Amino acid sequence: MHKIEVYTDGQCSLCRWMRARVDPLDRNHRIEWLDYNDPEILQRAAPHTREEMAEEMHTRTADGRWAKGYSAWIEVIRVLPRWKWLAPVLSRHQHRETGTSPHYMKTRGTDSLSAPQSALLSRVLKRSRL
Repeated sequence: MHKIEVYTDGQCSLCRWMRARVDPLDRNHRIEWLDYNDPEILQRAAPHTREEMAEEMHTRTADGRWAKGYSAWIEVIRVLPRWKWLAPVLSRHQHRETGTSPHYMKTRGTDSLSAPQSALLSRVLKRSRL
């Protein structure tokens, strides 16, 4: 079973809102939500700094791969039983928009959410009634 750590700002209203929408979809309890404002959690996030964590949501997969922003959301979707089929679709769109190879994105996780990616993710979330 694949597990994922999701690092967010526990004081952020949007972060809490998104978690509240994703939690019911995580029927197998594969997502561990972590608040990087907690010093112990931030220590687990090393070598990332609090400032880096505050820029975008970060995830770490069971095999130690880090992702942030749009790539992090794809990793979250990948562990949701009824949603995992969507991850390859969103990944293909991501690589077409950024011009980067899938290998680069998986190992570095240095992308950010572009306007077309944001629009696509918004359409998907609206259709799912999240």
